Amino acid sequence: MKTVVLRLKGLQSWGDSSKEVYRETLDYPTFSGVIGLVRSALGVRSFEEKAKDLRSLKMAIRFNNYEYDNGSGTKKYVYSRKECDYQTANGFRNLANKTTLKESVQTWRRYLSDADFFVALTGQNNLVEEIAVALKYPKYHLFLGRLAFAPTTPVLTSVSDHENPLEALKEVKGNTGMVRFVVESTEKDISSEKVRDMPGDNMYKYRTVNSIWINMGE
Repeated sequence: MKTVVLRLKGLQSWGDSSKEVYRETLDYPTFSGVIGLVRSALGVRSFEEKAKDLRSLKMAIRFNNYEYDNGSGTKKYVYSRKECDYQTANGFRNLANKTTLKESVQTWRRYLSDADFFVALTGQNNLVEEIAVALKYPKYHLFLGRLAFAPTTPVLTSVSDHENPLEALKEVKGNTGMVRFVVESTEKDISSEKVRDMPGDNMYKYRTVNSIWINMGE
């Protein structure tokens, strides 16, 4: 097993479901969104067998956002700001009466304006190595949830022999102090959250993820 670490920095939108007129974003990358980025790098379509192989990857996320307190000089963690933009959609489906509207409809779409994450993907050696090469020399355009949201830094960060994506993220040089991570887990507690972001054959499936905080030192 190997692990590849990606850095996702810039404008981002990670919706685990579509609310038609109102489209939200999670405050961290979804599995389907990250796999979509990887598929673009590999040049793989969603119906190809290789796309199914990517579902076997295990993912963990590390938050990088923090700011300095000018008064004390210390750092504190801050969430990425959520912004909303105005768009219109043609051929919009009216859920109330199951008809398709001919006129344009206004939609509200949330996005993260200043997000910065490290994302680790763990899987079979040959698959991870192939992903690492593709991220360095992508086949298609790489984007962070929307085509217009291109990464502002190189995506490929490192490749290691770690068999656990969380352990790989702990070794990445980044922010210090109490750092937030999101990991997939079968254990449910107050920090658990169900997200519908696992690609399936006909529909997206739910995963349980936990937010954990780890002191990364000074």
